[in-house]
Amino acid sequence: MLLTFDTDTIPGNDVINGRGTVDAIINPDTFNPTNKVNGTRYLILEDINQDHALPNYSGPTAWKNSTGTDFVAYANDIIEWNNTNWSVIFSSAIVTTTTYITNSYTGIQYKWDDGHWSKSFEGVYNNWSWRLVL
Repeated sequence: MLLTFDTDTIPGNDVINGRGTVDAIINPDTFNPTNKVNGTRYLILEDINQDHALPNYSGPTAWKNSTGTDFVAYANDIIEWNNTNWSVIFSSAIVTTTTYITNSYTGIQYKWDDGHWSKSFEGVYNNWSWRLVL
């Protein structure tokens, strides 16, 4: 089978703080962002420093700001490094509109809709919206 996408039917990326891409999709529990470059963006799959409110908590060095403070972000957020601090530029807890971004590392476009990310060209098939006829 040969699959050819009609590029006229692919939605454009939404621009978030100047661009519509992320550099990679990562699990911050296992990924160490060494050699950080200004403007590096990640779509994160797990929370970062979710225990920050606990007494005497000190999070992993990899996710500290240059001042030594703990950075806090949540699964499905898009974060960006600005040479001194991490910041959340797409908050999954706040954004309710459909949003498209492309992972620059893989070239795959993703869609934020109904509280989750999915590949933009693959449908999400909810339990109640399809059936199998034998």
